[in-house]
Amino acid sequence: PRDIQKAKSEEFGFGVIGTYSETTDGAKSNIFFLRVNIAGKVIPDSERYFDAIESFKKDSADDNKNISSIIDEGEAIAATKDGFVLAGSFTTIPAKGKGGKDIFLVKVDDLGNMLWAKTFGGSGDETVSVVRETDDGGLIICGTNTLGGYSSIFLIRTDKNGELKN
Repeated sequence: PRDIQKAKSEEFGFGVIGTYSETTDGAKSNIFFLRVNIAGKVIPDSERYFDAIESFKKDSADDNKNISSIIDEGEAIAATKDGFVLAGSFTTIPAKGKGGKDIFLVKVDDLGNMLWAKTFGGSGDETVSVVRETDDGGLIICGTNTLGGYSSIFLIRTDKNGELKN
C-alpha cells in the first residue's frame, strides 16, 4: 500500500491504493484498490486491479490481478464526491505512452467500479505524489518529472472527467 483516504461517506470506510505484482521484481504489476472499514478490516470482494493497457480494452475486468501488459504503480488516492480517484504511473511502451513513466488516473465509484481512466505524460518520467479533488469536482495532481537526470515539480489541473485544463 502507498496511500489511504477516508471515503466521503462513512459507510464506505477507507480507500487504499498500492502496487500488486506476483513477482519480486515488480514486472507486470498493476495498481490495486481496496476498501477497509472503520475498524481497519479489508471489506470482502472490494479488491480491484487496474492496468494502463488492459483496463482500456473492451470487456476488461477489474478483478484479475494477474493480467498486466506493463508495470503500473499505484501512488496516491483521493476521496471524491462520488467515489475515489487513483493516481499512479506506468512504464511506457511504444504502443502506449510518451516515454519513460507516464501518469495513470482511474476514477472509481464508492465500491471501486471503474468510471473512467486516463493516461498522459511527457518524454521524461512523471510520478505522482498527491492527488486531490477541487471544489468543482476537478483534480489537482502534484508530482515529479525527471528528464535528463534532472527533477522538477509538476502541478496539473484536470476537469471532473480527468481532461487536462489550461
